[in-house]
Amino acid sequence: MGSDKPGISLMTVEAYSLDSAYIIPNSTHAFVVGKNDRSVQWKNYGRGWETTDPKTLVATVNTYREWLMTYIPPGTEGTASGVNFGVNGVCHTFANRELLVADASADVRQAVKDEYAVFFFGKYGIGLDQLKQLLNAAYNNVTARYADNLNAYNTVMSRLNNYIDDELLAWRKIAIEEAGIDVDGILAKSPQAGLAIARQRLQNYINARESIYSDFIAGRLDKNGVQLKIKSTIIQHTTDYLNWLSTIHYITEADRNTYISRISAFLDRYIQSVRAMALHVESGNML
Repeated sequence: MGSDKPGISLMTVEAYSLDSAYIIPNSTHAFVVGKNDRSVQWKNYGRGWETTDPKTLVATVNTYREWLMTYIPPGTEGTASGVNFGVNGVCHTFANRELLVADASADVRQAVKDEYAVFFFGKYGIGLDQLKQLLNAAYNNVTARYADNLNAYNTVMSRLNNYIDDELLAWRKIAIEEAGIDVDGILAKSPQAGLAIARQRLQNYINARESIYSDFIAGRLDKNGVQLKIKSTIIQHTTDYLNWLSTIHYITEADRNTYISRISAFLDRYIQSVRAMALHVESGNML
């Protein structure tokens, strides 16, 4: 017999970006808003639909209304989403988590400098086990009253378990634009093997990144300590990869040293930017 409960419904939302430079030039703020009801919005500690500042549409998707509204009721992003601003994500992270609860893949990668947030915090932020717990709790709450007639759970969880290539794209951009690494030239020497190794090394880094957030939750690191630990972990994994490329003569030792220096300088600027944004938010201001 079929369920007598009403089914989960769809709600179309849009994600927008706004100019918002903090140390890093041309960076953007991202928010999410209902397409047919602009009063439903996730401002993510910043300006929203009502601002007169120029907005850029970066994503449109059908979300699972009841699940999303239970997981992150609009206006509760700072507590319900599992993102602690500046510790395990920023506004782009909030937006990607909101867009995650949808019937198709959507994110804010079209927002200028989104790759910065994804490179440093990951597509869905740090603390993925906690994110899954929050999603599960909201889903169980919803399905006590609504039938999952849209296969929502499997759709969302499958996407959450398959984000490596999205993060690789962010690393690729940073490698090319910030470090000046000839990524295409390196991959051309061993396309499949090079990509497979990059995926595995990125997964290793993500595992290390997750342990950093565990240390924060346990009180072993404060906010600034988390940021510095993320930086040192990125440098460690980047150095290991560049050392390997040097030993097989894909790059020179001089190139390796230059790339590491540039990545380190970029990370210093980004951390400075994140701290400026966090201070702005903590002072009650909008991004």
